[in-house]
Amino acid sequence: MKLPPRNPEAPMLDRGDWKSLIVYCICISGSILCGVLFFEKYYADEPVVIQDMIFYTLALSQLWHVFNLSSRKSSFFMNEITRNKFVWMALVFCISILAITGVFPGAQKILQVKPLSAEVWEWIILISLMPVVLTQLLKRLFKIID
Repeated sequence: MKLPPRNPEAPMLDRGDWKSLIVYCICISGSILCGVLFFEKYYADEPVVIQDMIFYTLALSQLWHVFNLSSRKSSFFMNEITRNKFVWMALVFCISILAITGVFPGAQKILQVKPLSAEVWEWIILISLMPVVLTQLLKRLFKIID
């Protein structure tokens, strides 16, 4: 509400928006592909576990992506996204649903996933956070996107 209205003749996504979108896609896709290579190397004898790891990694990567939407001009830790209680409630809700699928046999059967070890969950969380780290480096350190 503090900004003037957008020009109705202007495109929905300008050049900077497209650039950011492409960088986000590359960061998330690249991290997931690196995760796939890692999972296949160390869990090659468990293809179902690899499939589940990819599923959870992609889901969490998408959830963490909300932290990439803050402006470069604001602090990563204190910005319009991190101060929004609804963002935190949505994250808790979505992560709870993912956790339920990893714990309850009924939910596992519906989604056709297997229970994963704590070590596997650590890798999933680490790799799912990679796009946020990459994007923040590109945004704040190299100033490639806003």
